[in-house]
Amino acid sequence: MLERLVKYNGRRQIPLKEEQAYARGLLETTLEPSKRAHRGALLKPLRQLKDTFERFTTRSIKSQEPFLHFEPKFRQVVLGHVGELPLKEIAHVPVVRASVLQMEGLKLSPGDAPPTTVDLQFGRITKKQFQTLQREFGSMSKVSYHENKSYSALDFLPPLLQHLVHLDIDFPEAVELPGSVGWAHRFRDRPMEIGITMNCHATTYETVRAFQQDIKSARIFLGEMIVMDDLAHAKKKFQELHVLQPDKVLQLSTLNLRPGDMIHYYEENPDAGARYTNLIHSATYVGGGLFFEKLNTETPWTDCPFRLVTADMLTSSATKLVGCPISIQVFRPIEDLVAPEKCFVNGFEKELKRLEKKTGRPIGMHLVTEIEQSTGGGILDVHLSAMAMVTFDELRKARFGLRKLFSIL
Repeated sequence: MLERLVKYNGRRQIPLKEEQAYARGLLETTLEPSKRAHRGALLKPLRQLKDTFERFTTRSIKSQEPFLHFEPKFRQVVLGHVGELPLKEIAHVPVVRASVLQMEGLKLSPGDAPPTTVDLQFGRITKKQFQTLQREFGSMSKVSYHENKSYSALDFLPPLLQHLVHLDIDFPEAVELPGSVGWAHRFRDRPMEIGITMNCHATTYETVRAFQQDIKSARIFLGEMIVMDDLAHAKKKFQELHVLQPDKVLQLSTLNLRPGDMIHYYEENPDAGARYTNLIHSATYVGGGLFFEKLNTETPWTDCPFRLVTADMLTSSATKLVGCPISIQVFRPIEDLVAPEKCFVNGFEKELKRLEKKTGRPIGMHLVTEIEQSTGGGILDVHLSAMAMVTFDELRKARFGLRKLFSIL
């Protein structure tokens, strides 16, 4: 029987439904009374048969073309010098140059000036100074010490941040998921549109993880703000360190922070209406008075690169984002954060599995929930967004590809 199932499944000579019926019939066969004494021994090969059937049908689904296959495109931002910061030293290590760089050709929204970022150069330093800066920036960098090398703040960041900083992302267009008619709340007469993007909350979650674990690849996804806010206020996961009311937000630069501390900005607008959360922006402290962020959610008409900023630059951009008073909450992780696909999930797992089973095609990507809130505190709709895994090699190609172009020119 086992050989028959393997043979048919491997050659796909009978329909999947017939295979299922065949296996189900074997598993549901009633044993004769005389054989009940040997029930355990008899059921063992049937269980093996069931496991084999599930393994082969799963392999069959995986071999088909997936519904979703998004490939984000990364590009290195062209940087231009626009000013200097009055920063002389970090952890008693002299700063040779503290520059404000403009991200040329990018706009957060139509009519905006290009965003800026920070670059700190230490030049050549002693081994003791190198070790001091390693501790200051969280001790997660893989960069080694060489006495003739000139160092910058980027050299002391975790590998994930080194690969992402000053990159921008372009995403492919969303696609309709066949068989998903009726899944949405409002537009039940049409299939769900699924795309891929990344926002500040996803960036912050992964940045905090990068200060805890040796992350080998970048996860590109939308971090739902309601999930992010719930995680921050889960007492077993995070400790709330500071709360800064709207008139105190400029004190962020004076707080005693550690690399990996998470910064949340909340809208304080009484006219905004009741919502599940007023969280509007997230960033991560990386050390040396600097913060790592993604400016906003990536869209086809905006550029939201990854960047390093000071506390004042961070608060200024968050205030401009909402155009009203904001407050700040600072959180410190108590335990190592799990991979985002374990906490940023979706509520359509049963529907997705049924769709895979019905069509014989895999979804192809992990999906996360995007919740559309109403101003009255309710949920207007629930959307799905994809998560992509991008290797550091792919990010290096995006960065060095631009350098190669400029060397040719």
